Amino acid sequence: MSKVLHIDLDAFFASVEIAEDPSLRGKEVVVMGAGKRGVVTSANYGARKYGIKAGMPYKKAFSLCPSCIFVPAKYELYEEYSRKFFKILEEFSPDVEHYSIDEAFIDISRLKFLWNSDLKLASMIKERIKSSISLESSVGIGDKKVSAKVATELAKPGGICKITDENEFLKGVIISKIPGIGRRLSVKFSMLGFERGEDIERKDFLLWEKIKTGFGLYVLPFERNQLSSLPFQSVSRGQTFDKDICDKEEILSYISHFCGEISETLVKNRVKASVLGIKLRYYNFYEEFYKTKVFPPVSNYSDIFKTAKSLFLKNYNPIRGKLRAVTVFGENVKRMPYSYLFDSKLNKRESLSPIIIKIKEKFGENKIFTAKKLAQNRFF
Repeated sequence: MSKVLHIDLDAFFASVEIAEDPSLRGKEVVVMGAGKRGVVTSANYGARKYGIKAGMPYKKAFSLCPSCIFVPAKYELYEEYSRKFFKILEEFSPDVEHYSIDEAFIDISRLKFLWNSDLKLASMIKERIKSSISLESSVGIGDKKVSAKVATELAKPGGICKITDENEFLKGVIISKIPGIGRRLSVKFSMLGFERGEDIERKDFLLWEKIKTGFGLYVLPFERNQLSSLPFQSVSRGQTFDKDICDKEEILSYISHFCGEISETLVKNRVKASVLGIKLRYYNFYEEFYKTKVFPPVSNYSDIFKTAKSLFLKNYNPIRGKLRAVTVFGENVKRMPYSYLFDSKLNKRESLSPIIIKIKEKFGENKIFTAKKLAQNRFF
C-alpha cells in the first residue's frame, strides 16, 4: 500500500445543486456568484465542454452556452455537504487533513493492517460518498501528498489513479501537468518538441535532472505541512455588484454582510482566522489585495468587520474608479479555545456569536441581525 490518498469532490458546487435537484441531472449546470454580473464559481463537466470555467463573467459564460442552467451559489448548503463529506472520510481513518471545502488527504500508512489494497480502499470511499451524499469524487494515491494530488488531477472526473514510481510517472506525464512547471515554460517545451517528460530525458538529460530537482524543491514545502484536522485553510465571501459603485457606505454595507457570513462559518466550525483581508476589483477588472495579521485570532463578526472596514477605508481610492466587486477573506485558520482565563470584551463578543447562530437556526435567518444591516435594509 502507498501512504497517502487524496480525495476531491468533482465540480463540487454544481454537483451539490444536482444532488438537491435531480431534474438537473444530465444537463449543463453553472453555479454563479451573487448579482446579475456575478462570475462563475463552479461548472459541471457538461458545461466545461463549452469552455466555461470558474471566474468567468456571466455574459461570457452565457454566450458560450445559452442552454446552460445558471443557478445562484448557496454557500451554507455547500458547507453542510462538506461537513458530511469529511464525516464520511473520518469513518475510514482518524488521519484526515481538511485541505479545502471539497478535498482532503488521508494518511493510510496506519491502515495497512485493515486494508491490504489501497485501490480497494479508494473504491470503497468513492462508493460511500456516492451512496451517502450523491456526489462523485476522484481519488489519487501516492507515497507523498503532492504525488497523490497530481494523481487526482489525472483521475478526474470520477476515477482513481495511483502513482507507484515517481520517476516513471514524471517521464510519462504531459509536461504541463508536472507541478512546478508553469504555463509559459510548458509552451516553450512544446515549441521544442517536448511533450512528455521522457522526451526531455531522451534529448536533454541534464535539463531533465534539473526538472526533477525542481520537482523535489516543489514537493518539500508541500510535504512539511503535516496532516491536520482543520476543516479548511481559508474562507472568503464576496460579490460582483449589479452595477459599479463608489459610495463608501454602500460598499461597507456589503462588506458588513460578508463579514457576518465569514463569522458564522468560522464559529460553526470552531476555528478562528489569524489573517484577514479584502480584495477590491475595479470597473476595469484591475484587482488589489490587502491583508493583515490579527492577534489573537478572531471569529466574531465585530472584530472581523472592524478589520475589514479599516483595510477598505485605508486603501480604497475612488479616483481609480468605481468598484465592480468586493471580497472579504480570512486565512491561516487555527483551532482555538472559545473561552479565556480572564473575562474580557473579546470573550463576551465571542460567547455571543454561537448564541446568535442558534437563534438563526431555530427561528430563521432574518430574525436577528446587526443594527447596521437593519438600518441599510440591503439584504432583506
